[in-house]
Amino acid sequence: MVTEVTHQSWFSRIVGSIKGIVIGGLLFLISFPLLFWNEGRAVRTAKGLKEGAGAVVRVNADSPDPSHDGHFVHVSGKAHSSERLTDDAFAITLEGIRLNRHVEMYQWMEDEDRKTKKKVGGGTTTTTTYSYEKVWADHRIDSADFKESGRNNPPHMPFQNRSVQASNVVLGGYRLPDSLVNQIDLSEPLSFTKASLPAEIRDHAILRNDGPNGSPRLYWPANKPLASAESSRSVNSGPNDPHDPTVETQSEPANAGTQADVVTSDTPTIGDVRI
Repeated sequence: MVTEVTHQSWFSRIVGSIKGIVIGGLLFLISFPLLFWNEGRAVRTAKGLKEGAGAVVRVNADSPDPSHDGHFVHVSGKAHSSERLTDDAFAITLEGIRLNRHVEMYQWMEDEDRKTKKKVGGGTTTTTTYSYEKVWADHRIDSADFKESGRNNPPHMPFQNRSVQASNVVLGGYRLPDSLVNQIDLSEPLSFTKASLPAEIRDHAILRNDGPNGSPRLYWPANKPLASAESSRSVNSGPNDPHDPTVETQSEPANAGTQADVVTSDTPTIGDVRI
């Protein structure tokens, strides 16, 4: 924990107040034309929605009618795709609309608590306390600017969040555009076994059923280098994803994993990753 104390004089507070008054006045004047523009946009949007609602035609999802081309239609049903989606790093392939890989790394996080008190004479004293805790985060937290040294997060995450979406999603006889597919957010955890994973993943990770609704979750140790993590590929895992840059593939002996390499969710260390 680190504590910083700063002081502001009465004169500095007066100068800051004057600046605030000037900026506030300018924002007040600017707000009138912005308000007029926003109200006009809201009226046009409401009018367009009303006209569109009156022109909507309810259709059967399984029987597209060419006469409805260019019209607003209302259709309901279950969207699906027969396209096979692949996560090469984990040799996972399935049919679906979207395949998400959610990655979290155990890291230090800095929390800032600031309290300001008035002093006799009009000045202020600000006390800022920086505290630290270990958290699972789905992005890398930069520890370079931490106030307290010695709490270092890894410079990189060995695996990244990744999403693969099907290019051909249909609802009955209609093909859904990407703009609608992007709005489909219903998802469920993927069930898999450790035996189905590539050897370089299987030998250095542990599988625990502590994910959402008891789903499996993979833990990767902090002391495992990047070269044998996402940069490696199983020879049977299929072609590399063009959006997933890799380095030269490296292989390791089947018995390379030792007990010291394995991470458990009960005793995580900084840099451990769960997927």
